[in-house]
Amino acid sequence: MVLASGCVIIHAMLKHLKILCLVAAGGLLQACVATAPGQSTVEPAATTAVPDKSSMFEPDINERSIPDDSLLPLITAEFALREKQFDRALAILTEQALALNDAELTRRALRLAEFRQRPDLVMPLAMQLTQLDPQDAAAAVTAMGLLINTGDIGQALAFARKAKQRGARINAPALLLPIKQLPPEGRQALTKELKRFYTAWPADNDIAIALALAERENQALTDSLATITEVLNRDPDDERALILQAQLLLQTEQSEPFTLLLGAIERNPEKEGLKLQAARLMAANNHSDTALKLLQNLVEQSPDNGEYLFALALVQLDLEDLAAAEASLTAVLAFEERADEANYYLGRIAEDREDYERAIDFYSAVGPTREMLSALQRAGSIAHDLGGHPKVSGLFDLARERHPGEAERLFVWQAQILAQLDEPRAALAAYTDGLALFPDSLPLRYGRAVSYEERNDLAAAESDFRTILSADPNNVTTLNALGYALTLHSDRFDEAAELIERAIALSPGEPAILDSLGWVYFKLGRNHEALSLLNEAFRLFPDPEVAAHLGEVLWVLGRADDAAQIWRAALERSPADPLVTDTLERLGVVLD
Repeated sequence: MVLASGCVIIHAMLKHLKILCLVAAGGLLQACVATAPGQSTVEPAATTAVPDKSSMFEPDINERSIPDDSLLPLITAEFALREKQFDRALAILTEQALALNDAELTRRALRLAEFRQRPDLVMPLAMQLTQLDPQDAAAAVTAMGLLINTGDIGQALAFARKAKQRGARINAPALLLPIKQLPPEGRQALTKELKRFYTAWPADNDIAIALALAERENQALTDSLATITEVLNRDPDDERALILQAQLLLQTEQSEPFTLLLGAIERNPEKEGLKLQAARLMAANNHSDTALKLLQNLVEQSPDNGEYLFALALVQLDLEDLAAAEASLTAVLAFEERADEANYYLGRIAEDREDYERAIDFYSAVGPTREMLSALQRAGSIAHDLGGHPKVSGLFDLARERHPGEAERLFVWQAQILAQLDEPRAALAAYTDGLALFPDSLPLRYGRAVSYEERNDLAAAESDFRTILSADPNNVTTLNALGYALTLHSDRFDEAAELIERAIALSPGEPAILDSLGWVYFKLGRNHEALSLLNEAFRLFPDPEVAAHLGEVLWVLGRADDAAQIWRAALERSPADPLVTDTLERLGVVLD
């Protein structure tokens, strides 16, 4: 039987079959990539060595025997590829590759796993291929990248070493991605290992930069600066090293931190990316005048680049040149990728000039981006000053008309902003209007429940809270909120404690829940248990409400001095906080 690829003749009855290639998949894999031009292979964080695509799927013409019980699966995989059943073929090839420990079969399975974007399969295949083929640097780099993504830095370092030994370039700085999550001893160990790498490959700037970054994370700033200086001695125009060196000089408060950076820019005026990075760094560190010159030069070089215009506008705003910033931002509006940010800052300029209707128009033009909430908050505040809550509601009606896909979230924001503007009835109405359109919305339901609770309408609040719990019985926030509401507005303390205990079991150590549980235990007369919980809550989150509760428990237990100390500290952080002052007034306490 001749397979469609023309790669091999198979006769299943032959006991000692020799085949030209383990899987006749070369041509078909090539075809499958061609049929899906929109898909790309997996690109792990540290992958830089990419095989030549022209030879990526060429079969290795080496005869080898395979077990009889692997014949049928491999033929099945061949026909699955032929029918473009890629996932089925991948499952078979992966199983056979891991079972047979054959380098060529593993390589083919790996390429298909990358094509199908299956990092869960790429990882074991790349790790196996690294062991099977001592010359395959790409597999070692792939394994390193995926191990970084999973946070297994120890294993990633081992594969990074193998990749380097096989002649590959590695993205060593990617090894530092999880460094902030490591304990101090873990950071030290990673830095020590990078030093070993640098000793082994002293001319590798990628490794040197990774080491310098690690040293900076460990606050070894002098060492970091020395390492990065070695990079710049080898390559005075290395952009990463130039930026890092300037950052270190700023961090160590040295004079003239931008000398080498500006020199490199002067030598390489075509490096626009370096200029932009430098300008942003300078603007963020009180060197706006120099940043302004760099950005003006960039805009002259590339007048149609909206990113440069936007960066220029921000620096002009920082320098309080509103007219120039307005001109730059108006020009940015022609570039879609920054239009929302431009409208937001144009709104700020109009607001600063007390042109309030124009400011509202600019803020209202901000679409669903990270600026949208801030824009609506500012527009809502202005609208409230101009026309009360009806004008605020009109603002949100327009936003929902423009962005119908954001309607639910806009109802939530409308209610929250109205509540901030001390319009509780209008806020409650916004929640109710939203629920009429989105009856299953948990954010709207929860927000309305809190609004009812703040108005001391426990029955209505409890109804909404229990509606949420009927849909989501383990909703921690709602369990705690309902339990706390029952504690504050009723004498149903046992029921409240049960709800809050369920919440703390689902989210142990959460300070807000610890505070709630401590307070209901206090209401139940379990004062020492309450004290333990409130002490822990205050340690984790020393806000005025926790301070008020902790102080009262201490006071009742006869520890007046300790209670006074807690209350004083709270009032120092938040003078005249009503939660603390109301507690003091109720207990008849006068602090010295």
